[in-house]
Formats: sequence, structure tokens, C-alpha cells
Amino acid sequence: MLKTNKAFDISLKLSIAYLDEAMRRPFVEVDYSPYEAEILAKEAKKLRARMAKQQGSTNELTVK
Repeated sequence: MLKTNKAFDISLKLSIAYLDEAMRRPFVEVDYSPYEAEILAKEAKKLRARMAKQQGSTNELTVK
């Protein structure tokens, strides 16, 4: 039983890591100009910081 629980725990951690990475990828491939990519990166950084601040108070999600 212990091996099964450990295998499930590892599987769950890998699934969460995969989903976390998948959420950071765009749905479609878009060729942005360097200027557009810079603006999007700044906005994404602001959004992640705001989400981390909100989630930090509830401690439900860890944002990297």
C-alpha cells in the first residue's frame, strides 16, 4: 500500500507540474514583433505578481 501511495503522490506532482507549465504556454503560436513581445512579457509579469499577491493571502496556489 505504501508503494502505491508513493507512486500516486509522484504521479500527482508530475501532473501538477505539467499542467502548471501548460498554463504558461500560449494556446496558439503567434509571431509577435519584439516590441509586442516586450509589452506582453511586462503585462504577464504584472498579472503574475498580482495573482501571487492575491493567492499569497489565501495560500492556495504557488506562482513561480
